[in-house]
Amino acid sequence: MTVEANDRYPYTLKDVLKENSFENILDNNMFSSFIRKDLPLPQVEDPRKTNHTGGGTPRHPEFVKAPKINQIFSYIGYIKRTRNRTLENYLPILFYELNLFMSVLEDCIFNLDVTTSEDIFQETKRGYENFRICYKNRTKPEVEWIEEIWKRQKFYLEKIDMLSDTLKARGHVFDFSGEPLFDKIVSTCKERLESAGDDPPDETDYRFVANSYVKAFCDRKPKTLWSGDKHILQIMECINDDASLKDQFPPIHLRAAYFPHHYAHLFPKA
Repeated sequence: MTVEANDRYPYTLKDVLKENSFENILDNNMFSSFIRKDLPLPQVEDPRKTNHTGGGTPRHPEFVKAPKINQIFSYIGYIKRTRNRTLENYLPILFYELNLFMSVLEDCIFNLDVTTSEDIFQETKRGYENFRICYKNRTKPEVEWIEEIWKRQKFYLEKIDMLSDTLKARGHVFDFSGEPLFDKIVSTCKERLESAGDDPPDETDYRFVANSYVKAFCDRKPKTLWSGDKHILQIMECINDDASLKDQFPPIHLRAAYFPHHYAHLFPKA
């Protein structure tokens, strides 16, 4: 592997996690392969503006909303849905990037100090199950190149599911939802944020942050949350604005995912 290769995504993912001083707590979008800025792919507008498909089925929890499709898995899915023969030519690049990301993610899961909450574990499980049902009910027989996309997507999500199970088996999936402080965080933040706009955090967002904060409280050690979801930042700011809450915790940081902020330090603000 060359030095130049180490300087680009997804290799940089392992670098930032390894160099971080505190326990790395991962949101589900950290398990997603984002599109590198230098990849020779046409930009495609994301026609699906919500986390749900037209039939109401939740999208895979790794999805991060953006005007343009920003994730390899979603880009491949777009080609599959539209059967765009021009974009089909980019599938070898996309498949290669997906496999490359998976190899780096496996390295991170097996060799670095990374954890996640039970809420993220369960959401990832539900995402895989939703896809498995779609895969089972797909039109058959499919044309060969469309069927290849289905199989590649299935293999990728099976690997993500396996890595989630690995985290669980190694004791790196935590759950502090039974603690009174957990309920206080969730209820306080919901009360303030539910009426703050038309795009409030969802239940998993609240639970992920609350679980992470209570873990920091019980461990009495600083933590770093990694997420590309703006709702996580909103909840953390909400906690910080409540003196009765924030003074109970050691320092808790938020770092961005690769897209769109390139691992920036989002919280607390300098």
